[in-house]
Amino acid sequence: MCLRKYPSRATRPEPKEKSIQPADLAELASALGVDLDSIKASATIDVGAVWMTLQLSDADEVLNLRPDMAKLSALIPSGVTGVTVFGMISDNTGADIEVRSFAPTEGINEDPVCGSGDGCVAILVKELGLIRKPSYVASQGRCVGRNGRVEVRFADDGKILIGGHAVTCIEGIIKI
Repeated sequence: MCLRKYPSRATRPEPKEKSIQPADLAELASALGVDLDSIKASATIDVGAVWMTLQLSDADEVLNLRPDMAKLSALIPSGVTGVTVFGMISDNTGADIEVRSFAPTEGINEDPVCGSGDGCVAILVKELGLIRKPSYVASQGRCVGRNGRVEVRFADDGKILIGGHAVTCIEGIIKI
């Protein structure tokens, strides 16, 4: 049973980026079930959690993905959490970007709402000038029946703030 709702907002650590090699991009496209030409931008981004982050042609392409999780698992290097994909939304849904995060090597085929994945997306969005306003809303989780909204703000000091409303579904204490 979920206990309470509360607003939350967090900054992302200073990111570290690496390019993804063309041969690896081709393999990722195949595992995701898209043409290589559908990948518009890519980088492996470390914000504490490390995500291979890919911009696809549009939100519909992101929503229609049916990844081959076995293939995807084989392509995720050690030390990388998974693959986050995003596409721009062109209709008026109340969100600007559709995001999906896949982490099959971590036991999570698809994370319904992933703050670190959205943080990596925000870094590419900012670098590429995809959204020129100080904030945007990302939609995530629709494909797993957990429609979520993530608010992303670009602060004046250059930091990226990730937030929204969260629901505590379980609480506990672990003693070691």
